[in-house]
Amino acid sequence: MGQPWDPTKTPGIGTGEGEVPLAPLPPVPKLDTRTMASDQKSAQESGGGMPRSYVPQPEKTVTANVSAPTFSVPMPPKPAPVPPSSPAPVNAPAPLMSAPKKSSKGVMVGILTAVIVVGLAALGYFVLYPMIFSEKAAPNVAPAETPNIPSPIPNPSPAPEPVPAPETQNTPQPLASHASLFKSPTDTEIDLPLASLTVADIKNAIAFDTANVLVFKEMIGKTSGGEFLSLELFTQGVLPAIFTPTVASSFEPDFSLFALTNPQGTWLGFVAKAKTGTSLPDLQKQIGEIEKSSASLNFYLESPGVSQSWKSGSANGTPTRYQPFAMPGASFNYAWKGEYLIMSASYDGFKEALRRLE
Repeated sequence: MGQPWDPTKTPGIGTGEGEVPLAPLPPVPKLDTRTMASDQKSAQESGGGMPRSYVPQPEKTVTANVSAPTFSVPMPPKPAPVPPSSPAPVNAPAPLMSAPKKSSKGVMVGILTAVIVVGLAALGYFVLYPMIFSEKAAPNVAPAETPNIPSPIPNPSPAPEPVPAPETQNTPQPLASHASLFKSPTDTEIDLPLASLTVADIKNAIAFDTANVLVFKEMIGKTSGGEFLSLELFTQGVLPAIFTPTVASSFEPDFSLFALTNPQGTWLGFVAKAKTGTSLPDLQKQIGEIEKSSASLNFYLESPGVSQSWKSGSANGTPTRYQPFAMPGASFNYAWKGEYLIMSASYDGFKEALRRLE
């Protein structure tokens, strides 16, 4: 067996007799095989650590401060100073761009400029423009003569119509004398002094008595001065809404005030005579207004209780109108006997007064 072939020791190949042999082949370089173990060994010998796998870093989000737009005149930005160039560090993160800061001086200058522009525009529109174009005045035209029209003479305001004077209301006067209207005399006559003419004063002057036998008496009303009570003075205190001054003046001033006492109590009433020539239908209609009021309660010395509706009746052939009450014996009656008006707080008193007028 021969020795292995070494290419470096291969002799030149001759070309033949008298020929120069060919130059020897260049040496073959030595090749090393690279493996993972060789890389780790190389990294440890050079002071490095173990290789690590590549992990991508999350990108950073840059948030820019956005502010509301302001009214300003844009100014050219100042050139930023160029820092000296220096080598950028390897793997250094790129610097984040920050929002440019607004200069307060620039904002003030912009506002001032806007104010000046607006002022100049107003000055030109309201001052310069009228001055320039007012020079081109319209041609002078003689004003038309205004006819001299005399001013109308104001009509004198019509004189106000005379206001009729209110109805003269005579102050009720007492009577110097008294004569009973009853044709048949009463059982008795009693003076009735009255300090005043109110309903309470009249009721306080008369007692609410009872009697087993009917007692019909005439009450002679007198004022504090000793004068006799007139119909107008009496009705002014008891029936003011019914006996107005006009109605009261349609009756004779003298009248007869009476009271009937029976087992149920004492009941007031009166008789009045209409003046001659008075329209009885009109007067009767005015007296009938008592049915629309509560004036009948003023005739009762004590409360008669709940009232009922008005009804029609008759007494001794005379038509009547009456209003019953809950209290026994209390029944307000009124009727006309010719020119005589009769009002009574009880039916018994009404019948007795009617009988004594015949």
